[in-house]
Amino acid sequence: MYSRTVKAQLVICALTLAILSVVVGKCCQHDFSAIKGCRLLLHPEALLLADSGYQGMHGLHQNLVLPIKK
Repeated sequence: MYSRTVKAQLVICALTLAILSVVVGKCCQHDFSAIKGCRLLLHPEALLLADSGYQGMHGLHQNLVLPIKK
């Protein structure tokens, strides 16, 4: 089956709104595996705000904030 959907992930600085990284992949690729595959280097003290698709990323980056389910 041919899919025309493309998934794009952006890493944006919240202070300057500068785009730091763009990752483009197939639509069927999971969010966490896409960011893990790009080998993005982040400063250890950088605060990351992500959605629940990035569960498991605490092993790669300790300063990660995920939403809390009710």
